[in-house]
Amino acid sequence: MNKRRTAIALVLALAVAVAQQHACSLASAAAGPRVIVVGAGMSGISAGKRLSEAGITDLLILEATDHIGGRMHKQNFGGINVEVGANWVEGVNGEKMNPIWPIVNSTLKLRNFRSDFDYLAQNVYKEDGGVYDEAYVQKRIERSDEVEDSGEKLSATLHPSGRDDLSILRCNGSTIST
Repeated sequence: MNKRRTAIALVLALAVAVAQQHACSLASAAAGPRVIVVGAGMSGISAGKRLSEAGITDLLILEATDHIGGRMHKQNFGGINVEVGANWVEGVNGEKMNPIWPIVNSTLKLRNFRSDFDYLAQNVYKEDGGVYDEAYVQKRIERSDEVEDSGEKLSATLHPSGRDDLSILRCNGSTIST
């Protein structure tokens, strides 16, 4: 629940910061570009470095977790440190190939495994050891699918321009509501 609250707070803070930047852009236009990079994973850190090298030094990198590196980190699992994420490249087979695959594979020569998730509910492991009950996992997978479907339906009802969004801006002590 803390991660969800942190993520929501990050999104709200980002929305306010971006809106404030937009509302105050006339006052600070002479100062040059101001940039917010979302995420301190490999892409976010790389973007910050490139922006800095290009002379854009008024930038802020926001990270929702308590560490940098994104998916590149280890987790203690049943007494063993396991590298979490950044160990695989998804979307290497199909009509649209993940653009990172040719870059990664040109130097690392990775093996290619196909995953169809047929046995996912039977293979979800508890952090402290053992396997979760298949019916328990299947219910959570189904609920996740329901939430995803509801989100898609809700987003389809919103105007693409974002005009239904509510923004509250703060510039030089005054509050602007749009």
